[in-house]
This record gives sequence, structure tokens and C-alpha cells, in this order.
Amino acid sequence: LKLAASGRTRPAPRPGPPKGGLSHGAACHLLPPLRARRGTLEMGQAEGGQKCTLEFEDGSKFNGQVKGGLFHGRGRMTFSTGDAYDGAYMDGLMHGQGVYKYHDGSRYQGQFKANLRDGYGVFTFTDGSLYEGDWRLDKPEGQGRVIYPGGQVLSAGFKDGQQDMGQIGIEDAKFQQMMEDPLNTAPPELHPIRGAHLRPLPPLEPPPPSAL
Repeated sequence: LKLAASGRTRPAPRPGPPKGGLSHGAACHLLPPLRARRGTLEMGQAEGGQKCTLEFEDGSKFNGQVKGGLFHGRGRMTFSTGDAYDGAYMDGLMHGQGVYKYHDGSRYQGQFKANLRDGYGVFTFTDGSLYEGDWRLDKPEGQGRVIYPGGQVLSAGFKDGQQDMGQIGIEDAKFQQMMEDPLNTAPPELHPIRGAHLRPLPPLEPPPPSAL
């Protein structure tokens, strides 16, 4: 079983050029690299920054907090691809606790650091299987578990996204029964997860300081 990233990342949505600038919201122009078509800025301050609503040329939308011209605090981005992120931002990057939902139904819920899955998180595949455990630099790292739709649980160690074959344990009543009575018990079916790789997140690069 391999849970490494596919190696090719999907490009981040690239909003088109603005048409006429922002219709209203005097401070939303602090985000020029995002090329917002229009937006509004709520009066006053919220924890982490001011609240802003932006709509981009490609149909992507952002609703959340901004600070110093960057997403900062709590926010939700809905991409034109159908993907969506809801969670914490820091200095323009996904950072902290959040949920990233893909348009095909798969999702990641857990810790982010600088736009990468890093810390503890759960990735749910479209077939209902899931991986839960530690992540480092967008890949499974350390101890984790793969839980199959049939209830079998594969516990293993991971290094750089690859399963360590020397650290595998199966938590399944049928498997335990097979160990006790191997001649009269059929082995459990532990088939690989379809498309057994973790989908990398789109690269959401922060705007260069010169653009602010």
C-alpha cells in the first residue's frame, strides 16, 4: 500500500484580470495579486483582522478575515474547480486547523502549516477508506492507520509518505481468529485502496511583498 502524493500537483486557480476594479469596499484593494473583481469590507475589526468578501474573475470566492492585505484569521475559499477550504489562515497561507474538500468528494481535515498538510490529520478517500495519523510536509510521516470500508484497520509506520513494511499490524477480529485457527478461517480481504495515493493540495502561493 502506497500513500505517497501523486507527484503532480494541480495548478491553483488563477483568477483573471479585474474588470473595472472593486465595485465597493475601500480596503479590499489591498489584495491586488488575487485580482478580485469586486468585494466588500466590513467595518470595524474582528479577531485576526477585518472581515472581507471577495469574488474573483474565475468564479472563486473568499469570505473571511484579512490583515495587512493577506488572508489572516478564519476564512473560507471556494474555488472555481469545486474544491473548498474552510479554516485558519496566517500571512496569506493555510495555517492551523482546517478542512480541504475536493470536488470528487475526498477531503482532508487536520493541521496545516504554510499551505502543507503537517501535524495530525485525516484524509478520507472517495470509497470511504481513510488514513488517519501524522503528517509532515504534505505526506504521511510516523504512525498512522488506514481504515477500510469493511472495518479492517491497518496500522503502520510511514516515512516520507511510504509505508514501512516492518511496522504493520492488523486490527480485525477475523484476522485474530485466523491466527488462532488458521486451517478453518478464511483470511481477511485487504485489497489496496483504489487510486491509493493522497491527492496533493493545489499550490496557493503567497503574493510577493512587492505587490502589496
